[in-house]
Amino acid sequence: MTIPGGMGRAKANYTKLGEYMCCCALSKMKPIFDNVMEYHRTRLVPKSLVKLYYMKPDECYEVKIHYREIDPVQSHYCRIGNEAMKISSTPFCYPYINPQTRKTCYREFPRLAEVIDLPEEHMVSFRFPRDVIFLMLRLDFGVHNISLEAIQKMKSLHTVRLYLYLACWVSMGNCRVTWNKLIQLLCPNTKIAASNSIRMKYIDRAKGEMDELFREHYLRFSFNYKKCMEINPTTGKQKIKGLEFLLKFEESKEEVAENKFVDGILRKKLFNELQRIFDLTGEQTARLLATVHYQDKEAIVHAIQNGERRMAENRSQHKVFMAYAYLRKAFSDILGHWI
Repeated sequence: MTIPGGMGRAKANYTKLGEYMCCCALSKMKPIFDNVMEYHRTRLVPKSLVKLYYMKPDECYEVKIHYREIDPVQSHYCRIGNEAMKISSTPFCYPYINPQTRKTCYREFPRLAEVIDLPEEHMVSFRFPRDVIFLMLRLDFGVHNISLEAIQKMKSLHTVRLYLYLACWVSMGNCRVTWNKLIQLLCPNTKIAASNSIRMKYIDRAKGEMDELFREHYLRFSFNYKKCMEINPTTGKQKIKGLEFLLKFEESKEEVAENKFVDGILRKKLFNELQRIFDLTGEQTARLLATVHYQDKEAIVHAIQNGERRMAENRSQHKVFMAYAYLRKAFSDILGHWI
């Protein structure tokens, strides 16, 4: 399921069921988020975004969810109505990036959405206000995939909140957060001093749950963390300043096979281009392309264009250009290891 990355940094004191219901509602808005991402790439405005743009201040964007999507157990349906009232009355802070300072700021709303229980239809209606929708559609933190099944399996509310936060950073591979900010995400509206017992209660317990779900293939990533310490100038003792999370993503078998196929096509094209432009031997070309991946395509093409330009300049000045040595150095810088 796809949700906006800002939800991982949002501050709202929901229950575990409330977090799950909000994620279900936002996942229904995936076509709109996809259209916004497409607009940022092409600058062409789809019709669905035009309709949203002309929403009146008192209008809402409605999303309906069936009870079965929230909880398959029919005897639990009575909890959904109570949770709908809690979400409607809970203040909500959504993050955005200030364009002038480039820092994360928060805007407070009376609620994320007006949630109405429709027991006759066995559905819940989320009615998002215009201001909330417009702030979400900025997508300052992108969109990210989460597993609703994994959230259902999680036992702790803090595990759910940490999972939503870390899911925003999987593509980066790591993230660093101060202790105060982390506690505000895990336990909104509370002030808890950094200590080993609190860290073990919230972070270590969440790590244990997420590691178990990762081994059972409900989650696509796992994490480790290390403490960032600072020295108190008055007492001279060390205290926890923040945590650095190291994230490891696991690709599925289909993704691994697809990446190998795409990498193979890329290597064949680059192999022919390098031999045509620089007159390299087959052995030299194979060595350069041995560890090239599709993600490195733009940097590799840029290095080849620079090499072609330098070779033309040297020829015009009747100088010798060592093409293989230049490309070997350029590819090593891109791939992060010596070729």
